[in-house]
Amino acid sequence: LLGHHEKCAKYLDDSLRIGSEHDDYDILDCSKLLATTHDALNDTEEAISEYENVLGMENDATNKAKLMNALSDLHIRNRQSHIAIDYLEKSLKIQQDYVNNKDSEDGELILETMILYGSVMASKKYFSQAIHWYESALNSNPDKSAIHPSNLRAWYNK
Repeated sequence: LLGHHEKCAKYLDDSLRIGSEHDDYDILDCSKLLATTHDALNDTEEAISEYENVLGMENDATNKAKLMNALSDLHIRNRQSHIAIDYLEKSLKIQQDYVNNKDSEDGELILETMILYGSVMASKKYFSQAIHWYESALNSNPDKSAIHPSNLRAWYNK
């Protein structure tokens, strides 16, 4: 249902309602997709609610950190920087304690978290702290290529 987010949200709601009655139904993945769909619809409050619901169901540390980053991004856009910072601090703690940041996918996660931290600092007009986080992301990335997506985001935001 590419581009038809309203239909997608309706079908996902129906799927959750019907599927939750079956033992082998994957509520977690359907709920993640519903949160993403609400985000695509710019329905921030529903997206936040759904992501928070999913966060309570998720057991994997890497996925928890990703969900916290998604929630922080929504709160940054909602001008709720204090809540965004709380999620980013929790995400960083999880990544320090449980996530293997040497793995390329997990390494990208820490870079994403640093860039989000820079964005929230910039939204609060703490520009020196924002630059610190963007530079930390640039310095932490082993791929120093100027066209690496994380490097581009950090340079653009900086």
